[in-house]
Amino acid sequence: MLTLQKIEAALSISRPIELYLFEHGESKFAYTSGSKSHLHVDALIYSPLALRRGKLQRTNEDYKNRLSVEIPGDSQVPSLFRSTLPSDHVTLKIFRTQRDLKDQFINIFAGEVVGVTWNNSVATLDCCPATALLRRQIMRAGYQSQCNHHLYDARCSLEMQDWQEETTVVSVSNSGYTIELANKAHEDDYYKAGLLSKNGSDFRQINSVVGNKFELMSPIDGLTVGDVVQVAKGCDRSAASCHSFGNFDNFMGFLTIPTDNPFQA
Repeated sequence: MLTLQKIEAALSISRPIELYLFEHGESKFAYTSGSKSHLHVDALIYSPLALRRGKLQRTNEDYKNRLSVEIPGDSQVPSLFRSTLPSDHVTLKIFRTQRDLKDQFINIFAGEVVGVTWNNSVATLDCCPATALLRRQIMRAGYQSQCNHHLYDARCSLEMQDWQEETTVVSVSNSGYTIELANKAHEDDYYKAGLLSKNGSDFRQINSVVGNKFELMSPIDGLTVGDVVQVAKGCDRSAASCHSFGNFDNFMGFLTIPTDNPFQA
C-alpha cells in the first residue's frame, strides 16, 4: 500500500490538498484548499475556499514561527473579529493530505488566531503556534479583596445555565451597544456585570441595565430584532455577591488585607 510520503514523492500521482479546521467554542469551520468538498476522518466535511498561507517555519524564536493565512473577508472566521475580540479562543489546525487518500494525513500546524487585518475583500489571519502559547506569561492572582476568578469559569464552578433566562430582542440601538429585551425576571442590579449571549456561544458583558434596556461592553454581530438571547446573573466579584450565589467556598479574594501602611508614620 502506498503511503502518503511515497505518493507525495511520486509527482505524477500526487494530488496534495490542505485542510483548515477553525474552532470557536462549540462551533467548527472546516475548509479545504482543494476544488471539491473533502470528508475527513474526523467526520467533518471540509468545504472549498480560496485560502493561501505563508511559509511554515520551525525556529526557537516564536515571532518567526507565526503563520499568516489569507481568507475571504466575508467568511465566517474573520467575522468573529469584526467588532471586538471573540468571546472564546479561535484555534486553527492545518492538515496535509491527498485528494484520493482520505485516511492518511499529516498535521502541519496547530495554534490560535490572535488577530485579523483586512485589505479590501481579503482578511489576513495572524496565527500563533501552540508552542508559543505554552510559553506565554499569564496573570498571577492579585492580593485583593475581590475574587480572582472569572464568573462561570472552571474555578468559579458555577454553571451559567442555572443562572440565566431566555428572552427576545425588541430593539437594537446605539450601534449595537444597547439592546432592549422583551422581559426580564429580576431587578436591574441582578444582571450588572453578567453576560448576554446569542445561541449560548457569543458572550458579551452587561455593563448596566435600566428597565429592559441592557448596555453591552461591545456589540454582537448580526443581532437583530426577534432574536432569542440568554441573559445571566452578574457578579462584581465581592464576597457579598459570592454569597448571593451560595458559592463562597470558591471565593478567591483576601478579606483581611491590612489597612495600616508600615512605611507611613
